Amino acid sequence: MVVVLLVALSVLPAGWLRWASWFGELATTLVAPVSHVSGAVGRWLRPAERRAVDPDAALREQAEHFELLYRQQVEETRRLRELLSELQLQRDLSPGDAVRLLAAPVVATSSDLTSGILRVRAGSGDGVERNAVATVRGLQLLGRVVGVSSATCSVQPIVAKAAGAIQGRIILSEVAEDGSKPLGGGEEALLCVLDPVGDGTLRGLVEYRRAPSGDGPLLPKPGQVVRLDDARWVREAQALRIGIVRSVAPSATDAQRTIVVVQPEIPRLDRVGEVVLRLTRREAETGEAPRR
Repeated sequence: MVVVLLVALSVLPAGWLRWASWFGELATTLVAPVSHVSGAVGRWLRPAERRAVDPDAALREQAEHFELLYRQQVEETRRLRELLSELQLQRDLSPGDAVRLLAAPVVATSSDLTSGILRVRAGSGDGVERNAVATVRGLQLLGRVVGVSSATCSVQPIVAKAAGAIQGRIILSEVAEDGSKPLGGGEEALLCVLDPVGDGTLRGLVEYRRAPSGDGPLLPKPGQVVRLDDARWVREAQALRIGIVRSVAPSATDAQRTIVVVQPEIPRLDRVGEVVLRLTRREAETGEAPRR
C-alpha cells in the first residue's frame, strides 16, 4: 500500500503536493539539533587526516587567486567602457530631447516565458515611471516599464508574447552592416506590424506600396533596419531599433503583401544583464531635479 501510494503521489502536479513540505520541515526541526552532535562525535572518533603543507601549492593557489582578480577587473573595465560608449551614443543622437539616461542592472527574470518580465534595480526613487522606455546596447529597443516600486521596476521585452503587437518602419535605405544612419523624412520606408513569435523574433505583415518610379512594389530585403513607429509608445521611444530583417516571404493570405521576420540585435532580449532606461527629465518641464 505504501509503494502504491508513493507511485500515485509521484505523478501528481507539484502544486498539489505543497502540503507535503510540512512533513519535511518537521523532520528537519527534529533532526537538525541531533545531526550537529552526531557530526561532532564522528569527527572526534575519526579525525581528518592531516596533510603536510606544500609551500609551492600555496603559492600556486595565491597566484591563481590574483589572476582571477585581474581577469575580473579586466572584464569589469570592458563592461564599463561599453556602457559609457552606449550612453554617449544615445546622448549624441538625441541632444535636444529632454531625456535622462539611467543604467540599471537586471536582478531577476521571470520564469513565465510568455511574460518575460525583467526585474530591474531602479524604481520610483530614481525617477522611473510606468511606460518608461528601456534599451540595451546603443539604440536597441528592449521594452517598456509595466510596473514600478520604490526600488525596482518591471520591464516587459518586446519579444515576449504578452507584449503584443508593435508597429515599426522598415528603412529601405538603411542596412545594418552599413552602420547606423539617422532616420530622415526623405528616406523610403515601409510600415509593418510585428507580433512576437516566442523564440526571440518578431513576425508580421508589411504594407503594400508601389515604388515612386512605377517599377513595381517596394519590397523589404534581409539586413534592413526596422525602427519603432508606434503612437502607443512614448515619444522618447520613437525611431529606436526594433531589429534587423532576417527573412522575407510572400503572405499566404494576401498575394500582394509580404511577411518579414525581424531579429533584434541582441539574440536574447529576455536574458540581458543590464538595461538603460530613457527617462523624461523632470527639471526640463517643472524645474524640479530628478530624485536619486
